[in-house]
Amino acid sequence: MGVLFPLSRNRTLRPARALLTGALLCSSSVHAQLDTVEIHLDAITVEDGLPQGYVQAMAQDSTGYLWFGTKDGLARYDGYSFTVFRHNEQDTNSIGGDHISSLLVDREGYLWVGYAPFGLDRYDPRTGRFAHVRVEGLEDGLSSRLQSRLCADGLGRTRISLHTSQGWRNLVVDPNGGAQLVAKDPRSVSPPMVPLVDARVFIGPNDDPWIANPDTFRCIHRSADGSFQVIDRPHKIPWRAQDGVREAPQMVADPATGHMLVAEPGFVTLRVYDQAAPLDTIHLTDQQFQLFLLLDSQRRIWGGPHNGMDRRLDLKSGRTEVVTPSGSVPAGIWQTTGLRPTFEDRAGNVWFTTGGFGVFRTNLRRERFTPVDPGLLKGVYPGNLSGSMLLGFMKDGLNIRYGAPGIYTKVLMPSHGTPPNMERAVVDDQGRIWVGEAVRGTRDIRAAILDDHGLTYVKSLEGERIRDIFPGPGNTIWAVTGTNVDVVTNLTHLDARTGSIIRRYTPPIAFGTSDYLSISSFTHHPDGTVWMGTVAGLHHLDPKTGVWKVYQHDEQDLHSLPHDMVFSTCLDPADPQHVLWVGTNGGGLARFDLRTQRSKAWTTREGLPNDVIYSILSDERGNLWIGTNQGLVQFDPSTGKMKTYTKEDGLPSNEFNRYSYAKTEKGELWFEGMGGAFHFNPEDFYETIPASPTVITGMKLVGKAVAVAGLGNATGEGYELPAPIEYVRSITLPYSERMITFSFACMDHTAPLKNTFRYLLENFSTDWVEVGTQHEATFTNLDPGTYTFRVQGRNSAGVWDERGATMQLIITPPWWGTWWFRIAALLVFAGALYAFYRYRLAQAVKVVRVRERIARDLHDEIGSTLSSVSLFSSVAQKKAAGKAPEASELLGRITDSTTQVLEAMNDIVWAVNADNDDMASVIKRMHAFAVNVSEARGCKLHLHADEELKSWRLEMGQRKNLYLIFKEAVNNAMKYSGCANLRVDLVRDKSAIVLRVADDGKGFDQNMQNESAGGGNGLGNMRNRAAEIPGTLTITSEAGKGTTVELRFVPGESKSSLEPMTADGDQPR
Repeated sequence: MGVLFPLSRNRTLRPARALLTGALLCSSSVHAQLDTVEIHLDAITVEDGLPQGYVQAMAQDSTGYLWFGTKDGLARYDGYSFTVFRHNEQDTNSIGGDHISSLLVDREGYLWVGYAPFGLDRYDPRTGRFAHVRVEGLEDGLSSRLQSRLCADGLGRTRISLHTSQGWRNLVVDPNGGAQLVAKDPRSVSPPMVPLVDARVFIGPNDDPWIANPDTFRCIHRSADGSFQVIDRPHKIPWRAQDGVREAPQMVADPATGHMLVAEPGFVTLRVYDQAAPLDTIHLTDQQFQLFLLLDSQRRIWGGPHNGMDRRLDLKSGRTEVVTPSGSVPAGIWQTTGLRPTFEDRAGNVWFTTGGFGVFRTNLRRERFTPVDPGLLKGVYPGNLSGSMLLGFMKDGLNIRYGAPGIYTKVLMPSHGTPPNMERAVVDDQGRIWVGEAVRGTRDIRAAILDDHGLTYVKSLEGERIRDIFPGPGNTIWAVTGTNVDVVTNLTHLDARTGSIIRRYTPPIAFGTSDYLSISSFTHHPDGTVWMGTVAGLHHLDPKTGVWKVYQHDEQDLHSLPHDMVFSTCLDPADPQHVLWVGTNGGGLARFDLRTQRSKAWTTREGLPNDVIYSILSDERGNLWIGTNQGLVQFDPSTGKMKTYTKEDGLPSNEFNRYSYAKTEKGELWFEGMGGAFHFNPEDFYETIPASPTVITGMKLVGKAVAVAGLGNATGEGYELPAPIEYVRSITLPYSERMITFSFACMDHTAPLKNTFRYLLENFSTDWVEVGTQHEATFTNLDPGTYTFRVQGRNSAGVWDERGATMQLIITPPWWGTWWFRIAALLVFAGALYAFYRYRLAQAVKVVRVRERIARDLHDEIGSTLSSVSLFSSVAQKKAAGKAPEASELLGRITDSTTQVLEAMNDIVWAVNADNDDMASVIKRMHAFAVNVSEARGCKLHLHADEELKSWRLEMGQRKNLYLIFKEAVNNAMKYSGCANLRVDLVRDKSAIVLRVADDGKGFDQNMQNESAGGGNGLGNMRNRAAEIPGTLTITSEAGKGTTVELRFVPGESKSSLEPMTADGDQPR
């Protein structure tokens, strides 16, 4: 048979020769352009909360909620649960009907809802209320097959196309909710209204209305100067009758080009228009592409026959694909209720509605991973170093993928042999295939060359068992051989042109196993050396010198390889001279520094999904792509950041295969897993994906949902929201609400259960709380105050919404914690303090008056009496002096005692008198007493007092004790010291007063008890008075050197501020 054998880019394709001996080499070319594509669909049904399985319309509002129109109500979806709106006759704010036929979100954020029998409502998300739009003259004449379509033009109006018994009619609703039928041609009106009898309205790329009818179609264009122009298209597009209803042509705007796509009924021809004229016509060869339903963001038209929307036209490539669903899709859904591509949300999810099975979702980003038909390529291995050829082994041979266009060539092995017996093969520069072929009747595997002449064994390796084969630079081959099936004993470098051996290399250790390939990876370093990942560690060979080095795991060295079994190696894309990345079987990923031979490991502890690293490839941006048992990891070597892709992201499976991976010369990466081979362009993963808005979706108090006042289940009891919570910025709650829960959602509907969150309650905490996929936050026992709740979501693409959602939370205090109560309490406390102050002041004044009266009474009554007694006793003593000596002595004692009592009483009167509370009075009395006693004894007095002390005031007890201690010290100095000089100092030392009385007399022994001349308490009495002040009394004396008495105290620190008039009766003697 004739064979095309495209094995080398440098060779012209040529027929292969037929081998009459029984060995047949054949191939069949297959184009890589696939006619069938499988898309994964996720279902959302009534079991998930959808009110009914028949879904006719979808929309996404400005907040990010998805809206579904069903036959049993309108449903709003936040990714976790549904809120259902149904008609309630008792509630004028409820929706007008439950059979929803169309939905539209206009520029102002209003949701327009069309329902049957004909009705139109406008939902305001800011209030949660529906307003009903009524049109006079439209209640009659509706056809039994009611259809309505909603669209918004750039003129600020909402347009509704509906089918009546008289054909298609058009309704225009202004922003204020007014509605009117368009039935004539008021071109003089600005903006103009084109007659719309039997017409349908579509919106162009510039928001210009395009109106199609059976004869022609028009465009209302708004110019830059604000004027309007009606553009009539001269080209007629015939309408077609479908089930008794005339079918209008279909139109859709192409935002990528700014053009309008117009498909005639049956979708045989697709015309491309701008505002001036038709630009192009695309004739479709697929006669099953009859309906045009959706143009997605990838510029692909979704549609198909009337009994199943299973076609997709790629406007960029012109390829038509047959779409087959996978996932949770009921069998035969295309042919029963239909699976209609209806809507694409902002995250790139295409939504399919059905007539009873709910809705289905697929994400366009899942198609970045392109699966390979197992019939084209099973396994994927580089056929050469450039990556221009990929090899995959089949049951009866191998397939070769040649070049960027994707031409696959199947090569059958000769009939006497078996399928290739190795995991890999190599294509040399001559286009010949180097493989391992089993020798009939033996367990030997011989190195063989397969070309269009047949199969030829490599003579230079005759007698050796081939274990593996790798491409080398300069049209060379590396062959791994061994003395038995499992153990590697030689690595042979061959010249691919001649098959001769360049050099043999014997590893320093024999290694091998029956479970794994002995050498799993073969990496060529820029310096010409080779790094090999093996079952016995990392091996390095310098072909020039023949020197081997082996690096293995050492439990005593934390910087050694993490595991001896190495599955993959890859030079660092940023620093290939010095860094090698190593994938191990259970030890994770290792960065091996070629200069220091030290490694650093990344494992599940650092974020890897799994520690088995089957494959490593680098992309043009310097990142690594790593195949594991739990998905594909995109790894940034410079930062250590990683992102894991799984089956939910479009991978055929999460578990990868070892050895099976390759990078093409165009930069495409190929891997194989348990679900088959696939490939992708890494650049598709570097698109800028915007953050998805985070929304606070609900609030609970003590586990009970809070309703919006006046809506739904609101009862008027307890706390109710003033508006839907998405539009509430501040909430005030009483202190009695001790458990508050906020629910939130990230408006990425790709995989809501994978969206993650973090939140912060300002004024309560300064740290963000990472809660993973949990989408609620509960706070208990919050203290009164103002808080700000912030929440941010991360979408399925890993992008955080840094702006997030914010809610101010005000907790009002209990009555005893309110400001007015605190002010009242403060006033009461201040009043009590003032009353206490007044009471104390009155008591002090009363005491002062008592002191003054006592001083006056003592002076006037007792003083005069004692003076009389003293006088009478003196007179009596004089008269009895010669007559009765004994009586005279007794009278003398009476006179002395009376004199002492008078002196003491004078001291008491002085102390009690409030006029003497300042230090000036104290100093003056001290001076008078010291002068009198010192002159009487012939002693020279030196008295010094600080001037600033004279303005100080002392309370009565301190003043009395200070004076009496001074008096006792001076008396003792005059009576017992025999001093010639007496020095008295009254000075300030910081906040203390210091009294110092010093004489130059004879002094005394401080260990002896001295008594005053009158038999009083002496020194002990002075210490007691010092303690009452309170103060510190220090007496220093030495025989022959005089005595010093020092008193130190702080004014105002008396033990009692209102002492009795006489604190004690002891007086200095």
